[in-house]
Amino acid sequence: MQKLKYALLVGVVALSLSQPGLVYGDNSPVPAPATPGAKPIPTIIPPAAPAAPAVNAAPIPVPNLVWDSELKEMSPTNGQGSADFVFNLTNVAPIEIIINNVQTSCGCTVAKLPAQPWHLASGSNGQISVSVNLAGKMGTFTKQITANTSVGMKQVQVKIAMPAPPPAPPAAAATPMSEADRAKNQQASSADRQAVFKGNCADCHAKPAQGKMTGAEIFNGVCGVCHDAKNRASMVPDLHALKFPTNMDYWRHWIRNGRPGSMMPAFDAEQGGPLNPAQITLLAAYLEQTMSPHAAPPAPPAGHAPTIVPTRISNDNVVAPTPTIPPGGK
Repeated sequence: MQKLKYALLVGVVALSLSQPGLVYGDNSPVPAPATPGAKPIPTIIPPAAPAAPAVNAAPIPVPNLVWDSELKEMSPTNGQGSADFVFNLTNVAPIEIIINNVQTSCGCTVAKLPAQPWHLASGSNGQISVSVNLAGKMGTFTKQITANTSVGMKQVQVKIAMPAPPPAPPAAAATPMSEADRAKNQQASSADRQAVFKGNCADCHAKPAQGKMTGAEIFNGVCGVCHDAKNRASMVPDLHALKFPTNMDYWRHWIRNGRPGSMMPAFDAEQGGPLNPAQITLLAAYLEQTMSPHAAPPAPPAGHAPTIVPTRISNDNVVAPTPTIPPGGK
């Protein structure tokens, strides 16, 4: 019986060894028996895939100084002198952060820190105040604030939208001068011809000439108040009806010096008047062109002729020569 079992076992083993495709105990394929006369098939081993290079992943930045905002905006009201902002900061880093200084984009913007340099401990917070001077500002504009810290530079902004200025109130209608006031002013001018450039009188006789640089503007501002046909008093000459010829030196002389003993004041600034030399020349040229009769002036007496120096007037400059006035003149 034992011999029969042994014989069967040997047969099974022999049969398995003779079958192609069967595997050994290590799971390796059993090579098929070679065909008589066939060339052996070479075994091809594929190359090993190259190992993937190691990737150094960039570290994810960890915030260390957190600001409550990078842009703050405001729309001030008319008449507000400054726009004021507050930025809140928190140190979330595990170390102390130092804020060395804070700079602004222009002198009208001021930033204030608790201290400089400011040591902000880990986990602590604080504030930076920013104030923008609104004088002369219009429209919408932005200012930059840059903090220089131990963990780098940080820039934040403030944006301000200025409101449109309110419309100017309508100019009040001028109150007509009463005859009593007119007589009072004429009496004061007779006593002091320069009085028209003082006190309340200066509002009509001096201030309108400020900044005016054309002859017509100067005449309408400070001359027409007395010489205009609507306001001219009987003792004031009508410049449109002169009966004698004039020239530039004639007009410069009377504008600069006036006429002592009359109500005609001296308009020269050196004598208390409102006009500088350039304005006097511009006004004289205007009067020469618009008021003077078109005829040659009479020859002055021998020995008293004024020295007439050509006057050049342009948009760029004004040359105002000083003429020689005959003896007895001002």
